Amino acid sequence: MSVNRKEQIDEAKYIQHNPETHEGSEGLAALFKQIAKTSPRVNIVRIFEDGDYVFGHTEYDFANSNIGFEVFRFEDGQTVEHWDNIQRRKGPNISGHSMVW
Repeated sequence: MSVNRKEQIDEAKYIQHNPETHEGSEGLAALFKQIAKTSPRVNIVRIFEDGDYVFGHTEYDFANSNIGFEVFRFEDGQTVEHWDNIQRRKGPNISGHSMVW
């Protein structure tokens, strides 16, 4: 399946809240090109939707192990806003729970 990123993002409205990523699909393309050099792996642990928002809890391996939480806002089927928080994976907490399980 081929997905045209320009069909998925409303360039006129898109707001990227990650300070390390530039606005719009071109910024995302640059980020993906950089990440691709690390042979990334992504595991979507859970994803859910609430109205115009989609939330994802993910495990990322971009040369090191990370946990992410992604938030997307949609209008008319297109992404118009994105927030994320990605941090290094840590071991279980004192109660024995991991960052995702």
